Amino acid sequence: RLRSAEVGLVTEAGLGKTDGVSLKILFDAEGRKLQQPEARQLDSARMDDIVADVDPHSRGIRVADYLD
Repeated sequence: RLRSAEVGLVTEAGLGKTDGVSLKILFDAEGRKLQQPEARQLDSARMDDIVADVDPHSRGIRVADYLD
């Protein structure tokens, strides 16, 4: 979960805390599942970061569906 309350799936991670983290946003800040996942790159310039992990099964997320 991001600070913005959006929920995403990390698809790639760099060495820093947020530098180089690629993810796909699956749920918007209101908890609505997006029709099309939004690719996003987190970096130190963004005012958003990962604040919590989310159990994919509790949200009905099939992780394999989102990995290339």
